[in-house]
Amino acid sequence: MPRIAFPAVSGWTYPEQLQWLAQRAYDHRRIVEIGCWKGRSTIALAAGTRGIVYAVDSWKGSADRLDECNVFLAREGSDQVFREYTQNIAPYRNVTTFKMTSVDAWYQLRKSKFDFVYLDGDHDYEAVKWDISHWGGLLVKGGLLAGHDADIIGVKRAIKELVPHHKVVPSKDAMIWWWTDGSE
Repeated sequence: MPRIAFPAVSGWTYPEQLQWLAQRAYDHRRIVEIGCWKGRSTIALAAGTRGIVYAVDSWKGSADRLDECNVFLAREGSDQVFREYTQNIAPYRNVTTFKMTSVDAWYQLRKSKFDFVYLDGDHDYEAVKWDISHWGGLLVKGGLLAGHDADIIGVKRAIKELVPHHKVVPSKDAMIWWWTDGSE
C-alpha cells in the first residue's frame, strides 16, 4: 500500500501512526473506531480500507475534566468539534457515524462483527476495560484489536490486565497498542 497524504486535521495521532492505521485498515473491511474527535484517525482508517468504518463518539468529552479535549470543548463547544469532524470526513463515503457514547453504540451494534476494532475513547481505566471487553467481543477470529495512548495510566493498566500479549507500535509519544490472535 502506498503512503497516504492526509489532510491537515488537528489531533493527537502522529503521521507515522496514521500510516500504520491506514496500512492495517487496508486488510480489513469492517472497522469500528471508538473516539474520533475531529476525524484524524477516522480519515486514516477510511482512506486505507476498501470496506466501511463505523465511527463512534459522543463529542461530549471524557470523565477527566482536565483532559485536553474537555478543555477545548468547554471553550468551543461540542457542536463546533462535531461540525469540524463532519467537514473533515465528508470526502469519505465509507464512514458511518454514531454520535453517541461507546456503550450506546455497542448496544446498537452488538450483533455485528468487526475485523478491526480501534479504541481511542475515554481513557479512564474502567472505560477502557469496558471498551476492550465489549468491543473486543465483537471481533471476528483473526481480527485486529488496537488502541491509542498505551502510555496513559488508565489505558496501560487495562491493556496489561485484559490484553497481556499486546504489542506496541514504536512512536515518540501516544503509543498505539495492538493484538491479534493470529487466526485467519
